Formats: sequence, structure tokens, C-alpha cells
Amino acid sequence: MLAGLQIFLVDRKARFKHLKKLTDQVRQIKNSFPFGSCVMRTNIDNEDFIAFLVDNFIWAVFGNELKWY
Repeated sequence: MLAGLQIFLVDRKARFKHLKKLTDQVRQIKNSFPFGSCVMRTNIDNEDFIAFLVDNFIWAVFGNELKWY
């Protein structure tokens, strides 16, 4: 059953601009909970990886390096 269907011509660029504005309003910008990642020791030497990690995560732990043998 379909009731009240309306079709509108939409300006795609304007619609995406509006959606981006709404998304920016609800984006989480505070660290209200710890969010982290498991990293490998071999990645620590990669400067691009470290920059990404620092920009996107609060916590990091070593993966296999912390496992018991």
C-alpha cells in the first residue's frame, strides 16, 4: 500500500550541501569515551600511520607484543 507519494525535482549540489551541514552539526567532537586501536610494533616507524592514529584515536595498545608465548 502506498499513500501520499510526492516526487520533487531536487538540486543535487544544494541537497548534498544541506546534508553536509546537518552532518557537521551532529559530528562527535568531544572524547566522551575511550576509542582506540590495536597496533603492531612494525607500524610505529611509519609516520603516516602514526599521524592517522593520533588524529583519529585516543588510545592505542600493542597487539601481538602483549600476548603470552
